[in-house]
Amino acid sequence: MKKVTVNLPDEIHQHLQKQASLNHTSITQLVRDAIVYVYREDIEDIQSMEKAMAEYKADPSTAITVDELRWQRQANR
Repeated sequence: MKKVTVNLPDEIHQHLQKQASLNHTSITQLVRDAIVYVYREDIEDIQSMEKAMAEYKADPSTAITVDELRWQRQANR
């Protein structure tokens, strides 16, 4: 885990303190949860892309055309 310092306006900090107290947690955990909530899909997309790239690098013959990719995405909807 990496440490990050974030400066918050006083009003937001006060609201987070109250919310953390009501939920028996820390401001840090509230911020972590909010980041995951907001960026979950982006994080999953990045992980999926990294996995696909690793598979391609291991075996470039697995590549598909853009048209095939579009067809797969439409079929998954």
